[in-house]
Amino acid sequence: MKKLDFNLPAKRKKTVYYRIFGSGLINALFIVQGILLVPLYINHLGDRLYGFWLATGGMLAWLAMFDIGASFVTQQRCAAAFGKKDLAEVANYFWHGLLVTLGVISVLLLTLFGIGSSLIAWVGVDPEYTRIISLGFYITGACVGGSLANDFMLNVASALQRGHFSVFVEAFGNTLGLIAIFVLLVFYNLGLWALVIGAVIRCLVSLIFNIFHTSYIVYSLDQRFVWSPALMRDYMVTTPSILLSKSSWQLVKSLPVILLARFISPEATVIYTVTGRALQIVSGLINHLSASMFAACTHFFHDDSVSGQRIREVVGLLSKSFFYATASTATLYVLLNKSFVSLWTGEEFFAGQWFTSLSALALYIVQSNLIYAGLAGALGEIKKIELARSVENILSSGLLCLFIYFFGIIGVPIAAITSGLLFQFYYYHIIESKREDVAIPLRKLLYLCIPLVLVFALAYPLASHLVADNWWLFIGYGAALTIPFAIPVYFIFPEIKNKLYALLHGLVKKRAEV
Repeated sequence: MKKLDFNLPAKRKKTVYYRIFGSGLINALFIVQGILLVPLYINHLGDRLYGFWLATGGMLAWLAMFDIGASFVTQQRCAAAFGKKDLAEVANYFWHGLLVTLGVISVLLLTLFGIGSSLIAWVGVDPEYTRIISLGFYITGACVGGSLANDFMLNVASALQRGHFSVFVEAFGNTLGLIAIFVLLVFYNLGLWALVIGAVIRCLVSLIFNIFHTSYIVYSLDQRFVWSPALMRDYMVTTPSILLSKSSWQLVKSLPVILLARFISPEATVIYTVTGRALQIVSGLINHLSASMFAACTHFFHDDSVSGQRIREVVGLLSKSFFYATASTATLYVLLNKSFVSLWTGEEFFAGQWFTSLSALALYIVQSNLIYAGLAGALGEIKKIELARSVENILSSGLLCLFIYFFGIIGVPIAAITSGLLFQFYYYHIIESKREDVAIPLRKLLYLCIPLVLVFALAYPLASHLVADNWWLFIGYGAALTIPFAIPVYFIFPEIKNKLYALLHGLVKKRAEV
């Protein structure tokens, strides 16, 4: 079998483009699932059973806390070693990371079957739903272990600038799972079992393909495994901070649906999920795009042939693109979310315009912090940045409990805004103290939330005038509002303008030759 040639120059830009395209497919499927299937879930399961399922899904997210970050450490170390063309170190970090990951999955599964029934009982599931919720919880919990394995293999491939394969496989698995859920729910009326079977298909498809792909990568590296106490010590020293960061982040993400179901009602969980669905889609897209670039940034920052000026240019383009994309989509969310929810599921599932506006601001602040954290990790400051994120997440969890108690659903974005702003300058300081040429282009992001607040304040009263009574009118509103955001792209991003000019010039020249 022909081996991959890792001595060829890494194609960072091409890999990023492939991953962005693959991530776009994944998010497109997520949009389809969110828009088409959530109303089906509510109609076929009822908002009470679906609310309990969302709450136990939050419990499953807690199990993902067992991910101690071995995949992230493996990606950063392998990418840095690959940038130096040290394939032996790449292989050694892979094998040591694999051992740690398998140990984590084993502990996760033991915990799942050990305390799962207690977690379900704490949510207070109605007796008639207990059996199906419990079985679904255990099966999808096992899929969480499979997801950790898939995540590890994706990160290894990404470190070697070949992560696009795993992304396309994930898109394929998600497609099959989506089709299975729809068919089993609508045509076979399997209820909650349709969601469980869809989750299993999604996990297994990715797992099988990733195992073959990763095996091919290891075969091509052609390096023997050498046990290294120093490498294992690196995992043991670095991963506790990532474990604390990841576990606290999972707690923050899953806590709202659990608290709302436990202390308000399962129906409140559904309202929260429906109102925030569009923003969740945007957040997922930004996360996928960011993840597509962080592995390439690690290789980029450790490439001795890259100048500091070039690094400033690339990071500057990254920060400018992030702000404009996030600000424009968040503004559209503020303007159109009430109309979207009213048409999609009914106005009774809309949590309010205050919740929508504050959630949009929280999106920008949270995603900014994730950009800082990702770039700091790419620079090798894993331990410091993950410890800082852990403290932020713990504070956010406490604020969630406090603000949900006093303010209800609206307390969720208030908690995210408060904790995010308190830590944003410290994240920037970590990057600045490591490499100033990376920090300088990111400085403006610290203050751009101020004009963004003014934009959201202006958009707030307009939202009630943009409620459409049919989908065609909603699409018309969306298209009309997108134009003012699309036109400035031509002037703000000269790179895009130059490429358009080059493309048009090439087409005209080719036509003249004909």
